[in-house]
Amino acid sequence: MKGWGCDEKILIQILAHRSNEQRQEIVVAFRDEFSRDLMKDLKSETSGKFKDTIMGLMKSAASYDAYWLRKAMKGLGANKNTLIEIICTRTPSELEAIKECYSSDQKRNLDDDVCSETDKLVGTSHLKNLLHQLLVSPRDSDEEEIDMSRAMLDAKILYDAGEAKWLGTDQNKFIDVLANRSYKHLRQVFVEYSKISNYDISKSVKREMSGALSQALRALIASSRNLPEFFCREI
Repeated sequence: MKGWGCDEKILIQILAHRSNEQRQEIVVAFRDEFSRDLMKDLKSETSGKFKDTIMGLMKSAASYDAYWLRKAMKGLGANKNTLIEIICTRTPSELEAIKECYSSDQKRNLDDDVCSETDKLVGTSHLKNLLHQLLVSPRDSDEEEIDMSRAMLDAKILYDAGEAKWLGTDQNKFIDVLANRSYKHLRQVFVEYSKISNYDISKSVKREMSGALSQALRALIASSRNLPEFFCREI
C-alpha cells in the first residue's frame, strides 16, 4: 500500500488465505511495526465491492455480525432473515461477544434495537420473544451431563404443546425449551420427540407454526443439530 495505489493481488494472497484469528493478529502486528491503523489504510486504499469484501474480512466475527445486525435494522423495517440467521445460530459466548461489539461499534444496545424493530413488524411478537430470550437468557451449558428424564419431559412438553394439542399451538412452550436448553440436551430431546410423535421435530414446527417464528425455530433446530450442514443448505 506504499506509493501510488495498492496491489490488490498481494492483499488477496495474504488476507484471503488467513483465518479470521490470524487476520486480527496481523492488525496488531501492523500497528506495532508501522504505528499505523491497518483498517484505516485498507479503507482509504481500496474501493467498491473489493473494499467491502476486504473490510468484512478484517472484522472480527463478532464485529462483522454486529455490523450486519445493525444494517438489518436501519431504515424502514427490519430484515428478519438476517436477525434469524445470526441470533438463532450463534452460541451463548458468541452472542455475548456480538452484544459487546454492537455496543462499542454501533453505540447502541442490541436487545433494545431487536425488540424495538421486531415490534414494528406485523405478526412477529413471538419472534421478538424468542430473539429476546436468546440475547438475554444464558442457554444451559453443554458441559452438563444429559438428564434423560428431563430430555423425555421436554419432548413431552413440546409434543403436548403442538401435535397433541387439540386446538392451536402453545408457541411459548417451544420458545422456552428451544431457547434455553443446551445444544447437547436439545439433540437428545429431538431423539425422544421422534419416539412419541409421527414427525421429526422440525417438521412438527413447520406443521404447527408459520411465518417468522417457524423459520426461526427451524433454524435453531437445524443449527443445534449440525451447524455446518445448516449453512450448507442455506447457501
